[in-house]
Amino acid sequence: MSPSKKSFYAVLGTILTLVGLAGGFVLVLQPWRTCPGIDDSPAGCPPTGGDQGLLGIALLVLMTGIVFLAISITTRREQIPSDQAGPFGKFT
Repeated sequence: MSPSKKSFYAVLGTILTLVGLAGGFVLVLQPWRTCPGIDDSPAGCPPTGGDQGLLGIALLVLMTGIVFLAISITTRREQIPSDQAGPFGKFT
């Protein structure tokens, strides 16, 4: 049995949202950076162009995940016709 579009979009949206949040959080904190002349904490260092690009990609992934979650919430479930519902006859 294959998953429905709604559940596929929900899982994909959740994964992308979590990856975007984690990536953005790590890129804002910049734990790999040191700049003793400016500030003692790595988060106070100015970002480089590469860091800004990666943060932009992380935010794009986050927004894409939110869009997929919104699509999964707004899509309706597939309904089968009443004559294909089962051996009980037509539902009226």
